[in-house]
Amino acid sequence: MANRWSVALVAPLLGLLAACSGGSHPSASSSTTPVASSSTPGSDASSVPTTGTGPSKAPSASAPASSGHPRSAPASSSAKPSGSPSPHASPTEIPLNATLAKACVVPGSAQTLTIHSRSRMSVIFDTLYPDQKDGQAYGGIDAHGRTDANGFYTNTWTVSPAAPQGTAKVNAAAITDDGTATGHQILPFTIALHCP
Repeated sequence: MANRWSVALVAPLLGLLAACSGGSHPSASSSTTPVASSSTPGSDASSVPTTGTGPSKAPSASAPASSGHPRSAPASSSAKPSGSPSPHASPTEIPLNATLAKACVVPGSAQTLTIHSRSRMSVIFDTLYPDQKDGQAYGGIDAHGRTDANGFYTNTWTVSPAAPQGTAKVNAAAITDDGTATGHQILPFTIALHCP
């Protein structure tokens, strides 16, 4: 069950990380784009006219508006099809209690992320560096993490010697296997040639 959930939850959690980091995240965009493209063609095929019939449909779309059916055209254009409707309520936000071992890291040395939350949660995290590159470039990424039976998760990585100086941010997220609870935390740290 753990493998099934980790695969199913990586894309939404990466989307959450991208949204919280305030920028477009390479991993998030690559994982969320197929979801949107796979659901859009199926739902739009019946409601959106093809390119060849577009101009001839435009006058008839305004005609029903004047004949008392203004909602038929806007409903199809404003509908937001979702490839996977959510049968459950939104998950409850819970604390992750995430910490970093060091407030300052010299390039080429190690950093450690520790999370203490609920047991057996799927965990992902990524590090956003000052030049907007992520953990794939300089270290500090995991899309398949898991808290243990006591609710602990730890990951240690080496910050690349090529990592730029400045403030980096670790974006961490976790979700329970049943999808009822999720947590998110952003943890900044400094990269400098000399740390106190």
